Amino acid sequence: MAQTMDVSNLVDYVEQNKQDIIHASVLGAQTLTYPIDIITGVKYQEQFNFMAITAPFQSGATCAFNSSGTTTFTKTVLTVLDVKVQQDYCPKQLEAKYTQKFLRPGAHQEELPLAQFITDYVNQLIAAQMEQAIWQGDTTNPGMNNLKHFDGLIKKIDAASPVYATATAAISKANVLGVIEEMYTLIPAQILNKELVLIVGKSTFQKINLALAALNYFHVPVSVGMNQWEMTYPYFNLKVVAVDGLSNITGTAGAYKDRMVLTYWDNLAFVTDLQNDSETVELWYSSDDRVIKTSYEWKSGTAIKFGSEIVTYKNS
Repeated sequence: MAQTMDVSNLVDYVEQNKQDIIHASVLGAQTLTYPIDIITGVKYQEQFNFMAITAPFQSGATCAFNSSGTTTFTKTVLTVLDVKVQQDYCPKQLEAKYTQKFLRPGAHQEELPLAQFITDYVNQLIAAQMEQAIWQGDTTNPGMNNLKHFDGLIKKIDAASPVYATATAAISKANVLGVIEEMYTLIPAQILNKELVLIVGKSTFQKINLALAALNYFHVPVSVGMNQWEMTYPYFNLKVVAVDGLSNITGTAGAYKDRMVLTYWDNLAFVTDLQNDSETVELWYSSDDRVIKTSYEWKSGTAIKFGSEIVTYKNS
């Protein structure tokens, strides 16, 4: 009797580790591997509170008590929206092809062949699409299916009164260093002591690298890590990081192409639920239509804490 591959435990394995799978899909996005503020436990909306205090000096030459300064409380509302990926698989479609070798003996198939391989691959797709949506998401742009489900960081930045660098027609090897130098001079004084990062797309990162190489600054340690897409900008001690979310721009191209964001990681936030029952990965056999179904569900949103503490660039 020919030996067959027993895949009877694949469905149980996926179900047993369903929470790990959804974390890999949603939090596997590249930007979320950096110390961005990840706010969990938000089911729909939650208030985000801010406080600003002024304490002006005054003359201490008299005994009089003169109150001065203000304490201002402001707030913003964090919103998460539901996102899901649902698929079904009909094992019957595999019977007439070479894929029949992945099926169990018998006409009745209640398990998904190659279940772990398929779910792992879907995880990678979700992570890549989430990375794009975290930056480029726009609920007013219904034409872009993967980007229309929640507003991304770029839209939130533009609505939060950031400091804009002078726009040019396009970023090139010839002008990219000048743009970065202007952004550096525009950094608000109150955040100069923070660990700042310049976040760019990968094509922009390549232009920065080539422009620096053309200057023959080989004596300057820039600590370029092309595999990690990170470098230290000479003289400024400024970390430059390339992320996929600012690469391969597919949203409103003119506004997002060559986009650069200079701030500190904790000023950017990703909002989700993720620790509650509404996040689940399910895989089951549906008796009514004889197919195997998978469903991934989670909640996503983004937020900016202080728009005035962001310096950004976009093409004209």
